[in-house]
Amino acid sequence: LFRLAKGQREFSLVLLACVVEAEAAQPVAPAAPTSPFAPASAGPSPAGQPGPTAALPVEAAPAAPFSAGPPLLAGAPAAPPASTEQQELAAMAPPSGYSQPRVRLKGQEAEVRYLRTTGIARSLPAVPPIAIVAALVLIVVGLIAWFVIPNALEESQTDRFVSLIEETRHAITDANGAQDPAQKRELLRLADTKLLEAAGLRADAPEVAELRSQIDAAVAELNAVVELPELELIADLAEQVPGAVSPKDLALGGGGAYLLDREQSRVIAIALVGASAEPFVLFQSGDLVGTEVSGLPQQIAWAEELNALLIMDDARRLIVVAPAGESAQLLTVRDAQAWGSANGIAYASGSLYLLDRAADQVWRYLPSDSGFDSEREPLVSSLDLEQVVEFAAGDALYLVMGDNSIVRVQNRQPQPFPQAGIDVPLASPASVVPLPELGRVLVADRGNNRIAVFSADGTFLEQWRSSSFTDLRAIAVDERGGLLYILVGGALYRTPLPPP
Repeated sequence: LFRLAKGQREFSLVLLACVVEAEAAQPVAPAAPTSPFAPASAGPSPAGQPGPTAALPVEAAPAAPFSAGPPLLAGAPAAPPASTEQQELAAMAPPSGYSQPRVRLKGQEAEVRYLRTTGIARSLPAVPPIAIVAALVLIVVGLIAWFVIPNALEESQTDRFVSLIEETRHAITDANGAQDPAQKRELLRLADTKLLEAAGLRADAPEVAELRSQIDAAVAELNAVVELPELELIADLAEQVPGAVSPKDLALGGGGAYLLDREQSRVIAIALVGASAEPFVLFQSGDLVGTEVSGLPQQIAWAEELNALLIMDDARRLIVVAPAGESAQLLTVRDAQAWGSANGIAYASGSLYLLDRAADQVWRYLPSDSGFDSEREPLVSSLDLEQVVEFAAGDALYLVMGDNSIVRVQNRQPQPFPQAGIDVPLASPASVVPLPELGRVLVADRGNNRIAVFSADGTFLEQWRSSSFTDLRAIAVDERGGLLYILVGGALYRTPLPPP
């Protein structure tokens, strides 16, 4: 049946129900009583005896339908009609010599019931009792969870909130007592993390607002942001100097500011005293220096003792230019051609400093009558200078590395400059200005549009910000005048130097 119906989506099945009964012995019908009118035996008469007398004709009773017994003899009383059950048994009687269980079919008056093969109830799968029990168990567990778990969670959240508030208070107390700025900032970060988690549980709690105010005040004090007043524009080179201008280095001295424009191979000067601050080209490639033609200017530095600007060209010649209009002159620098490279110059306390990245060295030259015709002195020991992008000389050497770190070198030994306590690390730092008399080191942080202020040992002190710092390139300080000069793009600004 399965093979016939497996491909059918809808079909009906008719089942014929039957009952198998054990085979019982066939009852033997009793012998009919001998009638006084019955004919004699049909057998032959003994010899010499006369034959039987013929019986009178008797009308036989009509045979009952479906009679299972032997035929009635003439004159015998009629048997009662067979019952329906006896008729069914008679119909099922097997042929002679064949024996099998007898099957009884229901009669025509019997009520026959069939299982339905269509409809919604038939299409639903049978659900085993164990599934019903499991469903009841799940319902009971769900009801228990519905009433019990929320209360437990509420108690747990309350305990957690109280614990977080307590941890936040402890972290703030420890931060206020810390002397190291880096440790203080780390403790405040821990307090902020705990308070944020507590606010996620109860944002409207008064304790959250109170502690948030304390943390913000402590962080603001630690960030030490100083908003500079509106900057004074000294000159906009893009508007006042012909040709494209892309200044980078900045030097101050002799009442003027000097900017190196490498792309145009020139040095631009701006008078800072007097009524006019009109910029002009002070020096450019191809100018005569004595009898020699100058090369491309590469670095500049102001020499206070000489009251002149030092310019190093691409031929490693050191040129001195006085702002008073005197002719440029060549200064002698011993063994200049023996350098591995000439990547920067600085001037401090009468000495010339030269960055030689190829030799991993910074050379110092003491002054001489003809310039710096002295034995060069190495200032760095066992330090890779290949990644140095800027350097400055003062009470020590300050080397700005390509990874945004700063190395302080004193007595030929590198010293840590950790930037301890700063909120955001330096990004693309440019010029470095040591101010030994003020105990400060200024760094033009181009990536963060700010000027970061450190102590000599690298501890973060404060940061100066201005909305004008859109393209910060270089800084310089006039300590005597108490002025800070800032190169932003092609424009030169100044502002009073913030007090310590």
